[in-house]
Amino acid sequence: MINLPLTQGDFSDIIYAAREAQIRFMRLRTQVRAQDPSVHHWTEEECDDKIAHYLNLEAELARSYKTLTGNDWY
Repeated sequence: MINLPLTQGDFSDIIYAAREAQIRFMRLRTQVRAQDPSVHHWTEEECDDKIAHYLNLEAELARSYKTLTGNDWY
């Protein structure tokens, strides 16, 4: 669990960054599947791992917010 003195704004910024990272890796995965030569050093599995990581991070942050404040994050 993350135990930092964060405001709701801080949580929002971090959670939105995790969501943005998920979206970026989903787009990258699409490029990998299309065999775009500019992303040849990435694999679909690496993209899936990153998407899962940021999805889990988002969930952990939402749980931490609820634990600290007693409220659901949006």
